[in-house]
Amino acid sequence: MNTPPSILDYSRYADTPFYAYTTEQMITTVRTRTEQI
Repeated sequence: MNTPPSILDYSRYADTPFYAYTTEQMITTVRTRTEQI
């Protein structure tokens, strides 16, 4: 499973692991990336 760089960058910046994201945030991120393709 590849983690979007944006999540890695944000998690590193916020000092928060990407798995700390809420389900809603993950869904929003996935939808945004899907629409960009």
